[in-house]
Amino acid sequence: MFQQVFKTGTRLSSGSLVLRFAPSPDGQNRLSYLLRKKNLKLAVDRNSVRRQMREAFRMNQLCLNQPLWMVFDYKPPVRNQVEDGLFWIASDLLSQASIQADKKWNQEL
Repeated sequence: MFQQVFKTGTRLSSGSLVLRFAPSPDGQNRLSYLLRKKNLKLAVDRNSVRRQMREAFRMNQLCLNQPLWMVFDYKPPVRNQVEDGLFWIASDLLSQASIQADKKWNQEL
């Protein structure tokens, strides 16, 4: 999954959060996270980031008109500090991904 998303996928970024996505060959939405212990030492912080990204995905899942494989990559601006408003940043990236995926899909038809 990671290889396909990184090779053929599209990249969107907003500050410290990067979303890479590619069309899903199996017809299901899938979400993964890249959180480095080097950047967020405490497991509490890494879990908080995961929860916020998962909730943003859950809230925006119905907006996705075509199934995608997505990978969130988070690099905090200050080491060991979770950015405020991460949920809204993730939601915005997911809606942009949906729009771009629809445009690509419509161009291919």
